[in-house]
Amino acid sequence: MILARRPISTLAVVAVATALVGSGVAVAAGTDQSSRSAEVVASAADTDLPNVTVLDAGGTIVSSAVGRNRWQSYGGPRVTIRDIKDRISPEIDGVADVTIKDTGILGSSAATTAAELLKLTKMTDAELARPDVDAVVINTGTNIMEELAYWSDLTVRSPKPVVFTGAMRQQNTFSFDGLANLFNAITLAASEKTTCFGTVLLMNDVFFAAREVTKTDAVRTDTFEGGRLGALGMVDELKVRTLHAPARVQKCGTAGWATPFDLTDVEAGDLAKAEIVYSYLEADGEPVAALAEDADVDGIVTAGHGAGGISTEQSALRAAAIANEDVVFVSTTRTGDGSVYVADGTRNIIGGQDLTPQKARVLLQLALTFTKDPEQIRAWFKTVGSPEFDLSGKASTPEPPTATVDSLLAAAQADVRAARAAGTLSTGTATLLLDRLDRAVAAYAKNDRAKTASYVEAFVDRAEQRVDDVALRTALVKAGEDVLAALTTPGAPAVVTAADTPLPNVTILDAGGTITSSAVARHKWQTYGGPGITIKDVYDRISPEITTVADVTIVPTGIAGSSARTTAAELVKLTKMTDAELAKPDVDAVVINTGTNIMEELAYWSDLTVRSQKPVVFTGAMRQQNTFSFDGLANLFNAVTLAASQKTTCFGTVLLLNDVFFAAREVTKTDAVRTDTFEGGRLGALGMVDEDRVRTLHGPARVTKCGTDEWATPFDLSAVEGDDLAKAEIVYSYLEADSTPIEVLARSGVDGIVTAGHGAGGISTSQSIERAAAVRDEGTVFVSTTRTGDGSVYVEGTPNVIGGLDLTPQKARVLLQLGLTFSKDPEQVRTWFSTIGSPEFDLSD
Repeated sequence: MILARRPISTLAVVAVATALVGSGVAVAAGTDQSSRSAEVVASAADTDLPNVTVLDAGGTIVSSAVGRNRWQSYGGPRVTIRDIKDRISPEIDGVADVTIKDTGILGSSAATTAAELLKLTKMTDAELARPDVDAVVINTGTNIMEELAYWSDLTVRSPKPVVFTGAMRQQNTFSFDGLANLFNAITLAASEKTTCFGTVLLMNDVFFAAREVTKTDAVRTDTFEGGRLGALGMVDELKVRTLHAPARVQKCGTAGWATPFDLTDVEAGDLAKAEIVYSYLEADGEPVAALAEDADVDGIVTAGHGAGGISTEQSALRAAAIANEDVVFVSTTRTGDGSVYVADGTRNIIGGQDLTPQKARVLLQLALTFTKDPEQIRAWFKTVGSPEFDLSGKASTPEPPTATVDSLLAAAQADVRAARAAGTLSTGTATLLLDRLDRAVAAYAKNDRAKTASYVEAFVDRAEQRVDDVALRTALVKAGEDVLAALTTPGAPAVVTAADTPLPNVTILDAGGTITSSAVARHKWQTYGGPGITIKDVYDRISPEITTVADVTIVPTGIAGSSARTTAAELVKLTKMTDAELAKPDVDAVVINTGTNIMEELAYWSDLTVRSQKPVVFTGAMRQQNTFSFDGLANLFNAVTLAASQKTTCFGTVLLLNDVFFAAREVTKTDAVRTDTFEGGRLGALGMVDEDRVRTLHGPARVTKCGTDEWATPFDLSAVEGDDLAKAEIVYSYLEADSTPIEVLARSGVDGIVTAGHGAGGISTSQSIERAAAVRDEGTVFVSTTRTGDGSVYVEGTPNVIGGLDLTPQKARVLLQLGLTFSKDPEQVRTWFSTIGSPEFDLSD
């Protein structure tokens, strides 16, 4: 493992220790307890288990209540974390070799001091500097855990895992949560999967980045959440799943990974002092003035209303404090989420972005300890305080495929067949058009480009003359023109509108949806009616502003975006159109608008099938284009802005609505009609677009393969047609659920069935019996998922029954359909579910 840069003296110790480890010698370094700790670690050195040090910093986990049923009332003797560890033995002994050290810190929110924070960092780094220590777990009080974890995140120099944990109920109460929390924290640390994540916090089976995590309930065990950005992963028994990562992993193994806040030579008296002032209706300004006049206070964080606003009196006295005392202020919001920005050049006032007031105070205190220059501190808030993914320029872009003409012809054939099946094209016209396309395919197979072009031109002429539906006619003509363009100049862009400008080039693929639909009246956005429009019409309404963001080309797909009518052929077509656009060297990204009812499934389909690593962004609207507060304008603007930034290169497909974007794998629609309908479940969002600021704060695991051939999935659709796709269905389970749907579907010849079960995938007894019969008699492949909306389902060793992990039933169906299209081997499909369906970060090497 590569260590981040350390002070020279310690680095030398680490280098020597690392060399000695290769000889099997246990080495301890850099602590007043080194001899005792070395002895403890050496006693367990004969095992192959990871070595985890637990630093006991107190908290509820080692406290007692006045009664077993009185977990809100403290009283009685404290215990040590060693006592808690003994209660999870012998099970934990199979996970890691654990060394426990007492920090002397009680973990009290009332009594913890700056000196103790400094001590904790130094103890943590001393442990992690030892080559025979793989990770550190720290238990402490939950009231201040988020602040201690962020302090650790900003100051610990080693990239080895650091995990904070604790408990919400005391050790002698009913359902004491500390046992599971300590077990899971050690399991997570021992996995080493959070190497280079910085400090994480684990409670209630879920772990979060220290930067975002916050306590949201004073007493409940599920108190910790990650705000809009959610969690990084979870521990399910012994299964550690690291599905998202903070942006600093990009610098893993480099000197740039560590922050500037090296406390090696810092003493408690050296630390700056920073305070928080809360704002509210008619807030008095005197606390601002009093703190500013205190010679010991270097900085003040204001917890403002809305986007950082404070009262008039507070604002006036803040200005005076800046002028007279040169105090540095950081503006944050008391709302718990959302970002606060302050224009560069505003003297001594810095935007805290999306840091909570208490996290901003930690960063401000450290920053002021290392510099008194407000502009340097401003820079640190933007970088150290808000690290972002930016993989633009890192993509490995495939060469334009030699089968471009073949694929375009196949897509045109699929369009005609789909239109005939939908009834929008008469049988006679469809036959005529397919005849021209069939002839073109045959001519191209003989490498006769002239005849191919002639037949395609005939196809375009017939489409213009005989297709009545305007949208379909436009799409078919465009499909023919794309073939002609590819024939003339292979790989050349089909449409170029503004190639002479330096702006990024973004193609919008118009696949319909509410964003191009109308309502019966401006105030009736749940009732559709009236003529539809095109995405070009919506684009015109966000001009001229959008013209400063990107050069946009709009290409109709002929897909209506309807959840009732979208077909497999259209899915294949959408993938091929996306890849065809992204294969063009002058196209930087693609935006796809479509209906929100099926957007999460289309986005995941795209995520699994698009070959290019360039950005793909899905968007749409929850209100029709002619309604009050039509959300499609902001959504389209933000989607183009996100795509143009190219910051989601190698993220796969993302979905953006309501200023926030999510990984296609996790995003789901949670409300039938509200504009904030999309959420990322437990894992939250990847980032947000705030006006022209694109912030990519978390990343999906597949970014670790950016620029390599391994980034793409096995599901290459370039030679696949809609008719080639396997068929997969979903069966819902409930109280006394009848087994008939499973029986009928299995006998009809479907290839796979996803069960949306209760709890951890449970289905009714009759369904279970029929599932076994379908596996035995029909060879049907089943995937077990949960209807609950969150949580994982695992299945091991059961033939033809696969665990869907944390995929929703509809996402699992997409993966199952693709898996069975490319393999009929259930064990191969099972492997794909555990890898492609659940890609994970693992930087332990």
